[in-house]
Amino acid sequence: MNIGIFGDSFCSIKEVEGFLVYSTYIKKIEKHYDANIVNLGVNGSSIYDVILLQFPETLEKFGYPDVCIFVWTSQHRIFHRKIRTLNLGTVFNLPPKDPDIWDAAKKYYNHLMDNELHELQYKAVLAYFDNEVLSKFPKTTKIIHLWSFETYKICSYRWKNGVEITPSMSYIADYGKDNPLSMSVFDNALNHFSGEDKNNTIFSWIKDAIDNYEEKIK
Repeated sequence: MNIGIFGDSFCSIKEVEGFLVYSTYIKKIEKHYDANIVNLGVNGSSIYDVILLQFPETLEKFGYPDVCIFVWTSQHRIFHRKIRTLNLGTVFNLPPKDPDIWDAAKKYYNHLMDNELHELQYKAVLAYFDNEVLSKFPKTTKIIHLWSFETYKICSYRWKNGVEITPSMSYIADYGKDNPLSMSVFDNALNHFSGEDKNNTIFSWIKDAIDNYEEKIK
């Protein structure tokens, strides 16, 4: 079984060599299904990174995976083909990978960003991907949608293709924290999920969606 996982830092790490404290939910999926993980998310990336880079590159290399897990991030991230980490957290908190691009991104966020426009673009892009891309998937491919943040409440979109899982991954990542950071760039937990329990929770949701897919899409 080939499983493609597409999105941001909530799905970017399968395992770290020598890290034995807990197993990531992605490693649990790989082990449970004896699967080949053919793609992982990219830290800090936008939904456009999924649509224009991650998924097309995976499709070209492996064809349609048996399972596609999409983790949809926030609406405010900037797409760049080479510097794929442009977002509010990285641009204002981390050293620049390219000073000119970093400066341009800061100026965009400070002077040009329009929340209403971002929400409209977000819903339009998801609708395009759903109707024009996902609708053409083989019937044998299972499509799972998750959300990095509570964006699904703000930019509400009802998927026509695939199974949607809520609440957001950041909700689980922050659960029980005295001072939730909601995907802080300083969070060192693998995929932002610290400990076995949180990884088991995400794994169980995805496993349920895969195992009961036909029933759930009805």
